[in-house]
Amino acid sequence: MINLKINTEEEIYNIKCKRGTSFKDAIKYENINFRFPCGGTGRCGNCKIKILKGVEKPSRIDEIKLKKNELDNNIRLACCTFIKNDTEIFLNEIKMFNFLD
Repeated sequence: MINLKINTEEEIYNIKCKRGTSFKDAIKYENINFRFPCGGTGRCGNCKIKILKGVEKPSRIDEIKLKKNELDNNIRLACCTFIKNDTEIFLNEIKMFNFLD
């Protein structure tokens, strides 16, 4: 199992995940209110997370949807990025409503 630390403005979550789990699925599994406007399909490019530790190469969708300075600052899309090793992230946009998908 892989250790995932999720930092939000409100709380810190330490969870265990299987290798290959998407950040979207890990966030939803922990019932963290985070917005996935297009349902987590990679179409909108709005489910941005900042990877603090354990950064992987950007996915093709990250490269299309995110700006170069976002990629350089370890911003990735939660729906299109998969956990491969111990990782720490920051969710910069917490919403006070349930997921849309």
